[in-house]
Amino acid sequence: MTADEAEEDEQKHSNVQRVLITDREIEVLRGAGTDNYRSNIRRGIQERIERLSREMDELQAAAPELAEQAREAVGEGGEDVEERVETLEHKLAVLEDRFEAYDLD
Repeated sequence: MTADEAEEDEQKHSNVQRVLITDREIEVLRGAGTDNYRSNIRRGIQERIERLSREMDELQAAAPELAEQAREAVGEGGEDVEERVETLEHKLAVLEDRFEAYDLD
């Protein structure tokens, strides 16, 4: 990446704060930039994911409720997608039953 590209990237994305990945890194992963640059971006993101994993362990020990909230926010609440769909379908059925009980027609 040239100095001009780096400056353009910084100006383009200076107002966006990301936690794990920048807008530019997303663009690079989608095909912008060279293969070498994309490889470096991937390596950096993998390192951040590893750090995040270690931090989650520390957060679990210090404040389990916050760790649970973080897992739920990223879709790792311990349930896979099928289990979540089943849970939501069950909750919907319960709500439909309650609604029918109050039907005034």
